[in-house]
Amino acid sequence: MAKFTSETGKEGGTKSSRKGIKDRFGKESMERVNKVLNQLEKTLEADIEALPGRMKIRLWTDLQEYINPKLQRTEIKGKINTGPKRIGFEK
Repeated sequence: MAKFTSETGKEGGTKSSRKGIKDRFGKESMERVNKVLNQLEKTLEADIEALPGRMKIRLWTDLQEYINPKLQRTEIKGKINTGPKRIGFEK
């Protein structure tokens, strides 16, 4: 039986895989995916041009996260005063 090791090197970890397994899909699956991508690449520009304006914008925004990483959320500490404000006018 194959010995399982986790990413941290301890046995029985939650993200375990057999020793010697390089990827989850295997070489044949990766070749099939590559073949499909090569076929799609031939008509990609024409397909994008044929999209309606809204779909082009949606595609552009969806792909942006692969080019520009999202900013990390930060915590703001301090008191936020959201009560009513008094504004006075001088006479």
